[in-house]
Amino acid sequence: MNNTYKRYFLTLKQDSSDYSFKSGKSIGRCIMELNGGQGRVSFSVQNLKPDIMYKAYIISKQDNDYKGVCIGNISVDQRGRGDIKWEGSSYDVLNSGIILDEFIIAALIVENHGGFSVPLVGYKYTELPWKNSFVDFNVNNKDIVNKKNVETKDSEKNIEDSQEKELNENLKNIKEDIDSNKNQNKENKDNNKYQSFIKHGFDLNKYNNKRNFEFQNKNIEENNIINKDMKKNDIHTELNTNCNEDKDKNTENIKDEKIEEN
Repeated sequence: MNNTYKRYFLTLKQDSSDYSFKSGKSIGRCIMELNGGQGRVSFSVQNLKPDIMYKAYIISKQDNDYKGVCIGNISVDQRGRGDIKWEGSSYDVLNSGIILDEFIIAALIVENHGGFSVPLVGYKYTELPWKNSFVDFNVNNKDIVNKKNVETKDSEKNIEDSQEKELNENLKNIKEDIDSNKNQNKENKDNNKYQSFIKHGFDLNKYNNKRNFEFQNKNIEENNIINKDMKKNDIHTELNTNCNEDKDKNTENIKDEKIEEN
């Protein structure tokens, strides 16, 4: 592991006078610190107009572009002062893929009308023509960052679904084990009962015959009850039929008597 400690001071000088506060020039400094895998960047500025959105960038030369990473916004108070600090991995600053030691420019940037102005800028080694080749990492990688967030959410959902499925499977297996144990306990109970009969000299054939005999007697009794109920229903039906026939005869006799009277 690399435990090398490095510290760089970048003096921030006024690049645009449009943002200086009261009299005099705006000034500031940027400190970059590397301590093994830990990194720290701090900005401190003075004599800037308040109520303006100042963005603190550190900039690295990548191929033909100067790629800038914003570490945050600086809020300037009514005295014209403000500061900001960032801490994180020195091997991959704010997921840019750039190590902290490769940043060679620090700048305060104000966005305006699709372009930008630079109130303050400082260089680690020498002044460089970076503005026309400036690429804002935070803007150009917005889609990539959003895609990573979506992939992360999908991955988390898949993990939750997998965990829920595993839980349901475990619950199903537990239920099956419980049912299996119940059946096994019942079989063991019946087996123990028969073993107890044998141990005490019971004749299992006689026991089973007795149970079958009791079962048959029970069926016979139930059949007798059913037959009695059916017989009662037949008697009621016959009585109703006879009554209806007598009623019809009486009706015919009454009609005949009325005819004779006429």
